[in-house]
Amino acid sequence: MPQLIAGVGFAAALLAIARALPQAGRTLFQRRTAGVSAATWGLSLASSLVWIVWGITFANLPNLVANLGIGLASGSVLLVLSMRGMHTGRVAAGAVGIACMAVAGAFLSHGLLNVLAVAIPSVYFLPQMVAVIRSRDVDGVSLPAWCIALVGMLLWLVYGIGIHNIPVILPSLFCMPQIGIIIGRTADLRLRHVAPARL
Repeated sequence: MPQLIAGVGFAAALLAIARALPQAGRTLFQRRTAGVSAATWGLSLASSLVWIVWGITFANLPNLVANLGIGLASGSVLLVLSMRGMHTGRVAAGAVGIACMAVAGAFLSHGLLNVLAVAIPSVYFLPQMVAVIRSRDVDGVSLPAWCIALVGMLLWLVYGIGIHNIPVILPSLFCMPQIGIIIGRTADLRLRHVAPARL
């Protein structure tokens, strides 16, 4: 059973990394940014930095591996957004600031590190959810990225339950409804306003 749970953790890690790829591709190659929230990708970067510190502190290999990849992928989406004219400097600076708090938490208080590890991922999809709710143009939002994110969060939930770890379980529970709203709203707007070939 422990090997199965570890496998679920690594599958969740791979999907967490993979979720950024469709968004980066849609933004870079198709030049679509409408409706994409730089704040979500900045929080994703910050969260990955916190989880890297958490993975090192608590010797949790799936989280460490996943978040190295997520950090690189989220950073690449932010870079592509900035190349497309979005202002991302403050977002990146905020991510670095949160990472500094995580490092301090690892040395000063594991409780602070756990709070950051739960709090940031629990809300990092909120800016994207708000953006798709408010916007009529979500052409830049990658539906495959968010479908991958939903399956990944489900696997993180299973993994967290399997290792009995609240900091892994809670963000998954908070994020899945947010992702569901992002997928539903984006699909709804695309079906109403865009030809099916552009879904």
